[in-house]
Amino acid sequence: MKNKILLLVSGLAMMVCVFLGACKPKQHSGKPVVYVTIEPLRFFAEQIAGDHYQIQSMVPKGSSPETYDPTPQQLIELTESQAFLFVGKLGFEQQWLQKLKENTPTVKFCEAGIGIRYIEGHHHEGEEEGLDPHIWTTPSNAIQISRNICNLFCELDTAHQEEYVKNLGQLVTRIQQTDAEIRQITEEGIQKTFAIYHPSLTYFANDYGLTQLSIEEEGKEPSPAQLQALIKQCKEEGVKVIFIQQEFNTHNAEIIAESCGARLVQINPLNYDWMEEMVNIANSLKK
Repeated sequence: MKNKILLLVSGLAMMVCVFLGACKPKQHSGKPVVYVTIEPLRFFAEQIAGDHYQIQSMVPKGSSPETYDPTPQQLIELTESQAFLFVGKLGFEQQWLQKLKENTPTVKFCEAGIGIRYIEGHHHEGEEEGLDPHIWTTPSNAIQISRNICNLFCELDTAHQEEYVKNLGQLVTRIQQTDAEIRQITEEGIQKTFAIYHPSLTYFANDYGLTQLSIEEEGKEPSPAQLQALIKQCKEEGVKVIFIQQEFNTHNAEIIAESCGARLVQINPLNYDWMEEMVNIANSLKK
């Protein structure tokens, strides 16, 4: 029902905008637009596109891509864009993708996660069961995502293929340097087990030999019994760091931190400054 209402609203908004000529896509210098779902994708896409495209992200800062709904204005702007780049299995992508494709037949859709092996784990309602969607939160996957994005731009704009391939090479070098920096931090000695409210670091933990304990249970607050069990586990495993994110409630994380003598550390896996964020996460785990 909610989606039907949203589609009705977006349809009415589109009619009004067409009538008034008021809703034009935000284009600068006449550049063609490519829409992406989240800010890290905007970062990768901008590094590869250079000056040839304007990249716009759909999920605003402080919103969760698991539960976000595109605005009528975004739906209108998407129809005027050349391509829509999505991660693959995020909640709102799964719920909206088919509708977006039907409403924007001239827009090229590209999945950034092609070729990445998904890890079983946390999922929200509306996401593919058992698969963790946060694939961009580790350098090894970021390289594959960047290659997929490069392929998209080479397809959209054959005249500048060499430039896109060159930009990809430079980006991959920077991602590899980020990986080397994280590995150096982990070798120096870090907390191998951490707790996190929303388990978005599954791939990061997997690549660097860490253990992630999730406070959230299948997208919901833990029950009192689950909370007590998690406090006990955190104490047994000597957890000293609990990661929190601005788009999620921190109450239970605060309870666990107080019970275990752990510190709360705010992170943002949706940060546009992807490299800085990855290194900051590693540094936060230093003993």
